[in-house]
Amino acid sequence: MARKKISEFRAKTLLSAAVGQTYRGFEVDAAQERPAALDRQRSYAVKVDQGVKGRQKQGLVALGRTPDQVYGDISRWHDQGFRYFLVEPFIAYPPDAECYLSIERTREGSLLRYSQRGGVEVERHRSAVQRRLAAGAADLAAAESTLGLPSGWLEPVLKTFDRCYISMLEINPLVVADGQVEVLDLAVEVDDAAGLMAGGVWSPADFRYPRTDAPEEFEVRQLAAGSRASFSLEVLNRDGAVFLLLSGGGGSLVVADEVYSRGFGRKLANYGEYSGNPTEPETYRYAKQVLSLLLRSAAPQKVLIIGGGVANFTDVSVTFRGIIQALEDEAGRLRQQRVKVFVRRGGPGAATGLRQMRDALARQDLLGLVAGPELSLGEVVSEALGGLKRA
Repeated sequence: MARKKISEFRAKTLLSAAVGQTYRGFEVDAAQERPAALDRQRSYAVKVDQGVKGRQKQGLVALGRTPDQVYGDISRWHDQGFRYFLVEPFIAYPPDAECYLSIERTREGSLLRYSQRGGVEVERHRSAVQRRLAAGAADLAAAESTLGLPSGWLEPVLKTFDRCYISMLEINPLVVADGQVEVLDLAVEVDDAAGLMAGGVWSPADFRYPRTDAPEEFEVRQLAAGSRASFSLEVLNRDGAVFLLLSGGGGSLVVADEVYSRGFGRKLANYGEYSGNPTEPETYRYAKQVLSLLLRSAAPQKVLIIGGGVANFTDVSVTFRGIIQALEDEAGRLRQQRVKVFVRRGGPGAATGLRQMRDALARQDLLGLVAGPELSLGEVVSEALGGLKRA
């Protein structure tokens, strides 16, 4: 089953509530806000919170920082392309206090892995890691005893693990001092369907990805999370010249491959597709995100390729109405940037949809080419790339 990473901030907030603690950290979205005023009498830990593996070794974690240093760290990492950060009070502890704990969902059940030798170099001490299925109270008690955890600490953690459809939970390091449990670093992955199945626990805003998303990518993920249809969008080159607004996984792959095979791979701006018979408003919303990327590109020449293969059940006329509305919203800016639109599609409602698309593009002076299955995808791509320079 596919897994998605949750922000450490969200995971720590949830875990702290499960064990009756109050989490004292907070998240910073550098695209929207400056960190809140920090207590100048305290020191802090600050880290990138985007699901990056091995953050400390990559210099994406800073410990024992003053407030001014925290602001500087966030600014520096933001300049490197990161957006989300976690700030929390710094906790000092001896190096030998670092323990390791993970829970993973397997066919046999929830598998506990735990060791008194945790921290950055935990992989060097694999032989010290104990493994035990969480089959009953005795199994939890054994792990708690080894790690010095308070009795009963793991039970609510396991309940949260199941209730929220968590696939993997890893605490490294885990520190226990004077009966107080400190979860210093927490990574959580949830089942791909958890957003629908976990009773509203997870939302698109909880998921994190190692690279910084364009706002348009985030908007499309939110759209996909609330729809029965499928939507995807990935930015390949923010200043690309060839933009794709495609339907169906097969057709979208053919078009992207054609662009690359004709020597324009470096100019391909995005990849993605819509499928599953989306509604007109949904297609409009998706098209607006692709057009937003196109209009922000610094490329001197741009083309937009719309369409895909021959649909089985997606109503082309319905989806094209949404796309036409999005194009008309931005027609002035598209003309100003001399964008031409190339279309190829087939399937239910295609005759009506293609006619309406051709009329709209001609009316807005955006028409490059509109065709049905009489032309192959490769031929339409060739026409679209005809006026572009490879270099």
